[in-house]
Amino acid sequence: MALTKNQIKRLQSLAQRKYRQKLGFFIAEGPKVCLDLLRYSWPSCELYALAGFLENHSFPSWVEITEINATELGKISNLKTPNQLLCVFPIPDDPIGVLPENSEKPIIVLDGISDPGNMGTIIRTMNWFGFEELVMTNDCVEHYNPKVVQATMGALRSVRCRYAPAEEIAALLKHSNYTAFGAFLDGENAFKCDFPKQTALIIGSESHGIRAELAKAVKRKISIPAQKGEKVAESLNASVAGGILIAEMFRKISL
Repeated sequence: MALTKNQIKRLQSLAQRKYRQKLGFFIAEGPKVCLDLLRYSWPSCELYALAGFLENHSFPSWVEITEINATELGKISNLKTPNQLLCVFPIPDDPIGVLPENSEKPIIVLDGISDPGNMGTIIRTMNWFGFEELVMTNDCVEHYNPKVVQATMGALRSVRCRYAPAEEIAALLKHSNYTAFGAFLDGENAFKCDFPKQTALIIGSESHGIRAELAKAVKRKISIPAQKGEKVAESLNASVAGGILIAEMFRKISL
């Protein structure tokens, strides 16, 4: 049975944050992302897929399956090249509090990260190394943005995401058990640092860095050393820098 105009309109609307928040759902696309997310238990899932894909896969009983054709997939997809299926998942309840109650584990704090690809890559990297807590300033891109979801490659459900104003995050960090490390161009060599379990790593945007409000909470400025010479790039991509620092923290902290 063909998708109705109302069904198509609803699915298309989930590309926008205001409708995700209003309706309480987000979308994921493609076999890799969708199948990885389906490894977790969800209250429900709407799955729209091509016949060829459905013939070769089975799904849990809580998945509502709708067979669609390539034309319909093209209408509801946010990808330049639609890839076999699209899933609609309910947005889970947000974690309670700005900082996690258990401060025995490290957290990552993102300040003003607006690029969906960077956000998704950082979440994917956190999942790879076992980091579970992510705190973001309110002006960061939403983690249920379709481009972020695609970039996480299915890691989204493994990381708890929290949002708050920068001033509130800074105030709470100052009075917490966390040692706040900030990524700066002029900090100490990150490869020579010891990271305690109660580490909060703050990563700023490529264009603005860590804003003044959050910088006040930083107890140690760190940087990634570069080769010497005039041909060195001005800075690293935010997700690349984050990945290097997260890997270094993982190496030195037993999660």
